[in-house]
Amino acid sequence: MKSLSLGTVIVAVLISAVPAMAQNMTQGVSAQQFALLKSDLPLRSGTPTREELVSVLTRPIRQLDVDGNGLDRDDATAQVKAIQSQVRAQVLASFLPFDLDGDLQVTELEMERVSRISGRTVVEQLFTRHDTDADGVLTLQEMMTLPPTGPGSGYGASEGERLLNAVALFKTEWGSRFTLEDANTLTDMIFDSLDADGNGIIDTLELRGDVVVPSAMGHLDVQRPIPIHTAEGTTSGSHCTVPTAPPDAEVVLVGAYEGKRYSSVHFGDITEDVGYAEVHVEKGSKPLYVLLTDYTPIVWDFTGDVSRVSNVVVGGFDLGGVVGIPKEKIAFLEARSCLSYAYDFRSDEGITALRQAERLIRRGVTSAGGTYALERISLPSMVVDNPSSHSGLDRRHVDIDPESVVAATKVIPFQVLPGQSGLRQLVADGYAETTDDRVYRIIKPIPHFPAGLHGGYSVRFLIAKGVPMPNGDPGHSCVIMEESGQTLGLTC
Repeated sequence: MKSLSLGTVIVAVLISAVPAMAQNMTQGVSAQQFALLKSDLPLRSGTPTREELVSVLTRPIRQLDVDGNGLDRDDATAQVKAIQSQVRAQVLASFLPFDLDGDLQVTELEMERVSRISGRTVVEQLFTRHDTDADGVLTLQEMMTLPPTGPGSGYGASEGERLLNAVALFKTEWGSRFTLEDANTLTDMIFDSLDADGNGIIDTLELRGDVVVPSAMGHLDVQRPIPIHTAEGTTSGSHCTVPTAPPDAEVVLVGAYEGKRYSSVHFGDITEDVGYAEVHVEKGSKPLYVLLTDYTPIVWDFTGDVSRVSNVVVGGFDLGGVVGIPKEKIAFLEARSCLSYAYDFRSDEGITALRQAERLIRRGVTSAGGTYALERISLPSMVVDNPSSHSGLDRRHVDIDPESVVAATKVIPFQVLPGQSGLRQLVADGYAETTDDRVYRIIKPIPHFPAGLHGGYSVRFLIAKGVPMPNGDPGHSCVIMEESGQTLGLTC
């Protein structure tokens, strides 16, 4: 599992200004257009009052418009720079505790002393990555320009950018400048077009427009935006491009934090465990357009009536791979902000993912489902086998042929399997010995530590005399060099 960091970074999905959808002011607003707009506004409910809509539309203008001429791209850029400065300050603050002499520089020795790390592996890795001039000292400038890592590391749209991108759908020039007068004009357009009973509230019946879509969690009101097709037969939004869904296809969204079982292959990073989950396609006549989202990478193994699958789109925080579906039917999203990770589609994160999915394909999601640790899910019923809030410590692996996996990057077999599977492998192959399931003595050189040894998965490694420190990442495990007594790890 990964640790979250830099949670204050504001990350959001960019909506491209679509001139083809920008309306002449006399044409009014459709329920589909308003569905796109409200998905990007922090409305308290899906059925806003006139007063709430005006307040939400004008708030970014009042907060960010420095020169009083309306919200423009310069104002939005200034907000992004402010966000980035906050991130730099957080990164800097994470290093300054190592600055023992107060000279605004961090040396390797200072970092070792504060961290109480006798071994040099972690320190060397940090300085190799960040000490750009290789002088053994992290300067203030080097610390300030460190790229943040983890969720929220990419800069998505600021609140100002989101508003400008969203209102451009109604009038193209609003994408460059949006004033308080424009906000009132847009509100009048929306309520004149959609508030049929004139009560100052756009209610569910007025919004419904097309359909109420059933889901695994009950019923979700899903608006169906007008499809926009490119010449290549894809639908597109900002930097996010996906294949166009067939008109008669059911669109299903599957989410998981991780696979309940490990995969025997990885995607180029031996320090990251890869999960495995089965996606069983039930018999039926309608095509299925499948969107997948995860936090840790998963090998999604499609079984059953796979001929029903028209397309598979892979998104989430860390892209995985797909087995059982032809390569030409699979697309991988280029950015994490295209389709967020989620598995509970009643949560705030899940609702965000649903809205992103609707925007990607320009139509509604038929059903959505998943669980934290996914073992098997059936489509389109969304029945999850053995739903769980965790994978369990004794997490088994699945042997996978790398040639069978379609992925955005190279697929490579693990030399040492992740987690408990890797620990069992080391013992079985004679590389380690153990008298306790939490203590492993490495007696022969190994290619790398098993990935994923964080939190409750962590163990204690004893590295025998003459055996070099393995590559990879021991996670939260304690590593002890028997020859020197040196230790590495937070849990030592």
